[in-house]
Amino acid sequence: MRTLLIITRQPPFTAAIEAALDAGRYRLIGKEDAGSAGVLLSRGAIDAIILDLEFTDALAIRTIEEVRALAPGLPLIVFAPQGRRTWEEEAYILGVTHVIEKPVRGKLLSTLMERAFLDKDAQLPALVPQQAPSLPVLTTLPQSRGLETLRRFSSLLVHSLDARELLRAALQQLREALGINRAAVFLRKPSALTTDGTPSSDDHWLRPAYTIGHEPGLIQEFPLSLANGIGNYLHKHARILRADAPEARASREISKEFATLGSIIALPIHDREMLLGVLVIDERITGGGFGDEELTQLFHWLEELGIALRNCWRHEQLHDTHGLIDDILAGLGGGCIVVGSNCGVLHANEAAMRLISPGHTRRLDFADIPQALGSLIFLVIQKGEAVTPFKWQPPSHPGISCRVSIQPFCVGKDKRPNAALLVLDDITEHERAVQLEIETSKLRLVRQMAWHLAHEIGNAVTPISTMQQLLEIQGDDAEARHEMSEVLASSVRRITRLTQQMNFLSRDWDGKSGETASISDLLEKAYQDANTFNPGKHKPVLHLDRTSPWKVSGDTKALRHAFSELILNAMQANPENPSVTLRVADISTEGDQRLSVEVQDAGPGFPHEVADKIGEPFQSTRSVGLGLGLTVTRKIIENHSGQLDIPHADRSPGVIRVTLPFTNPANN
Repeated sequence: MRTLLIITRQPPFTAAIEAALDAGRYRLIGKEDAGSAGVLLSRGAIDAIILDLEFTDALAIRTIEEVRALAPGLPLIVFAPQGRRTWEEEAYILGVTHVIEKPVRGKLLSTLMERAFLDKDAQLPALVPQQAPSLPVLTTLPQSRGLETLRRFSSLLVHSLDARELLRAALQQLREALGINRAAVFLRKPSALTTDGTPSSDDHWLRPAYTIGHEPGLIQEFPLSLANGIGNYLHKHARILRADAPEARASREISKEFATLGSIIALPIHDREMLLGVLVIDERITGGGFGDEELTQLFHWLEELGIALRNCWRHEQLHDTHGLIDDILAGLGGGCIVVGSNCGVLHANEAAMRLISPGHTRRLDFADIPQALGSLIFLVIQKGEAVTPFKWQPPSHPGISCRVSIQPFCVGKDKRPNAALLVLDDITEHERAVQLEIETSKLRLVRQMAWHLAHEIGNAVTPISTMQQLLEIQGDDAEARHEMSEVLASSVRRITRLTQQMNFLSRDWDGKSGETASISDLLEKAYQDANTFNPGKHKPVLHLDRTSPWKVSGDTKALRHAFSELILNAMQANPENPSVTLRVADISTEGDQRLSVEVQDAGPGFPHEVADKIGEPFQSTRSVGLGLGLTVTRKIIENHSGQLDIPHADRSPGVIRVTLPFTNPANN
């Protein structure tokens, strides 16, 4: 892996370079000037420099000279603004590798970087594995001291939940126990480690977490990669790596990282499942090395440290998740209360406090919740079943309406809920809006009805006015008087029917009082009324079994009008050959006495698109009338606990069915 120093004052430029280069091959370190990376340059940690120039004059040459003074032998790629550059020739003389015009082009930059390193590697001698020099090995710590240190260390791992504090104390204890001169811990991001132990594929870095004895500027800018170098070796092999080991000396990247960090040993930090980080250490403060037994003990300590770090991260994740949930619940417009299995209030947001206990300043207790809600919460926790949402008015806010829902929450396979969530949605404004919409709809209906009514009355009054004028002129002609009398009578009947429709439409039957009438007599009188309003030339044939024994109770005048509208509709279905068949049948079920009355005409029946709308106001298949006949009929039938059914023509053509409760003839 190559380490690139990017010198720029523009963060977007660094982001563009990062997007253009392969993260597995290049480590990027951003600085505003070369001087702030002096430690890295002096340690040989930088492989190449990318310089972002904002000027195209003599200042550009001065900047290049400053960079070259600190890093004379490194490849230097300069990005410059577009335009004429009089200094470009001098820049190449100073040792600039390439001068590229902005913006950053990924393919070009990757190619130039490969060529620059290819030329540089060709000038360097190849590394050959050498015999590792012998290092002085001290005897291991006395057994009593080692056990005591392990005991102190283990107690720290058990009780600490702060990852940084854990690392600080752990490194201090290791320095005291083993006399370590310098040490640094590099860790993966906690977010890169999911709860099931599978690492995130988009995180390839071990970032500095804590160090002792190192220069902070060096460590913080030098992460280790899992794709190359020390991080890659420990990720694959999970064992201790010495700087003088053959595999380390054979790898230029590993050797460079050991040299840059000033360390001689790297140890994995894992939790018995996967690599969490790396510990790199120097020799002892006395100048001596470490024996195999000491490193073995340290290896196991780091294993315990990895488990503790994993617990710390899980605790932090749980804490952050809990905080996020609290923020979400607090930000909701509705009231939210979380009650635990022991009936303790775990959370209550401000909206809930305002609705349940206004002016309440202390923590909300279960006893503060109104009994009507508290008893339901208790049942939900005990039974584990949600409550059907219902409407509730807070006693402290009688003008507010809330929609209440209570849901149980279980963890894992536990059937008993661990908590219950009470949600209070303020629906006051919604109800007001619904009521306003209903009133608006009623006003629209009244306006539409007034227009249709005025039009229909006008159609009926016009013939009356015309006949009144003709009567003055042709009053002596008996035949003319007879014809005018028929026209006047028809107009009067039209207005009379209209008046009846509006009268029955405007009132309801409360079911508390009424008369009882034979269904046969009621249908016979309804047939006579329909004949009165039928303008056809042919009198319709009525088929009715007049021996039906059943009786119905209620507003018999209204029921008579309802059936007359149905019979009139049947008469008008086929004016040339009108025929009406009335069939009455008992369709009672256990505990429910009901009567079916079918009105059959000689017409083709209602089409699908018309049948679905029949019964709605102002729906009619004829050019005259208000279209309120079946609307009034449906209202009267439903007021008497009945039902009006209009089957489609493909099932029962020309049939309208009415069901009504009836009185048992045996009781009369």
